[in-house]
This record gives sequence, structure tokens and C-alpha cells, in this order.
Amino acid sequence: MYPTGEVDKPYPFSAGQITSIYITKIEHDTLLVLSSVLFARIANQEEQLANKDSVIFVSNGIISTQDTIIADYRIITLNDSVIIRLQESKLQKSNNRIRLWKISTFSAIGIAVLIAL
Repeated sequence: MYPTGEVDKPYPFSAGQITSIYITKIEHDTLLVLSSVLFARIANQEEQLANKDSVIFVSNGIISTQDTIIADYRIITLNDSVIIRLQESKLQKSNNRIRLWKISTFSAIGIAVLIAL
């Protein structure tokens, strides 16, 4: 016993102080967990930033490949349009010849019929 009449306590703290100590411990543990989660998120973001360069490099490669394919298709379509124009001119010449032969044949038949009469 103390001279003031208090009983000897197992801890030299009051109940409010003990509660405050426990709350501080819980807050400390919570903050440690939160900080470890934040450090993990930072590490994840750093990994994503490190991968960013490789993703950009691969994307640029894909884009250049697509540009090459587009250029090849442009050349193919230009060649196809040239072939189509040539085929159209050949077809037009052939149609002109057929038309000429038809006119000549019918004219000859007409003249032969006139002569025969």
C-alpha cells in the first residue's frame, strides 16, 4: 500500500492510459499494414513503368509492320487498277473490232441484196 491509501497495481498506469496504449499499438499496426500495402503498390507501379518501355517498343514494331503491309496493299491496288485499265482498253478495242465486223458484214449483205435485186 501507498501512503495515500492506494492499492498496489500490477502496472503503474491508469485504465485510460492502458486503453490509450492499446489504441496506439493498434493504430501503429494498422499504419504498418497500410504502409506495406502502399509500398507494394509503389513496387507494382515501378514494374509497370519498367514494362512500359518494352510495351512501347513492341507496339512500335507492330505499327511499322502494319505500315509496311498498308504500303504493300497500296502497291497491289495501284497495280490492280493499272491491270483493270489495260483490260478495259483491250475489251474496248475488241468491242470496236466486233462492231466494225458487224457493220461491214451487214453492209456487205445489204449491198449483195441490192445487187441481187
